[in-house]
Amino acid sequence: MTLRRLFSALLVGLVCLSCTNDESTAQAENIQLVKEVHLLINRHEWKELEKLFADSVSLKGATSGSQIIRQSKQRYINNCRKMHQTFPQLTQHITQLYAAGTHHVIVETMAEGMTTDSILLSRSSCTIFTIENQKISRKYTYYSNRR
Repeated sequence: MTLRRLFSALLVGLVCLSCTNDESTAQAENIQLVKEVHLLINRHEWKELEKLFADSVSLKGATSGSQIIRQSKQRYINNCRKMHQTFPQLTQHITQLYAAGTHHVIVETMAEGMTTDSILLSRSSCTIFTIENQKISRKYTYYSNRR
């Protein structure tokens, strides 16, 4: 009986270790994906950026207020392109990055740049990305009140 309990405990321990290792791998991959998103946005590489999103994306942010909207990834990328036409020098700097479980990454950023009217923009935000099947399926952004 004791040997059976010992074997069972060892088996449970190995399964738990495997789960933790899988979670760590998923978190590392998700963090890398989110870093790549910001790099591509700053470089205005829209076709490459589109590859990182699911076909349909749930969004919350400046244009939707507290509402969650659903858009195709093409429409979302097109909106990003339009924003960068209005703010051509806008860059996002990651200030903090956190893995939150196996499907979420939380990112704090500072966006800085000039408008086409030479108005300086500086705004901090916090975004929660949900990653499913190595694609971003949700992007919820919360902004500071300062502009």
